[in-house]
Amino acid sequence: MSPVEELYHWFKSHQDLFSANCGEIEFKDFGRGSAKVFLDAGNLMISVSAWNNAFCLDIEILEVETENCQFPHVGDCESIEEFQRHLGEFLTWFKQNVAKNA
Repeated sequence: MSPVEELYHWFKSHQDLFSANCGEIEFKDFGRGSAKVFLDAGNLMISVSAWNNAFCLDIEILEVETENCQFPHVGDCESIEEFQRHLGEFLTWFKQNVAKNA
């Protein structure tokens, strides 16, 4: 499975969690092997982007009020398993820091 396909399946499998905790959620496939998940959690704007080239994954978390930006992961992954691990780590963070009833 490619990173873009993996991101899509990850998004769909957690869509209920994201919908329950975010005012806006979106998966956008840009074509040409890239896609992005956008989550608007009120005080946080979250972007998870994937590129098939080099299993690339960028996770960006912007705190709206302070404009503080965190990048839990940026760049290439060694394998699809590493890509999945980073998505899993982000999901754990989301449940602990954003989700109301995770």
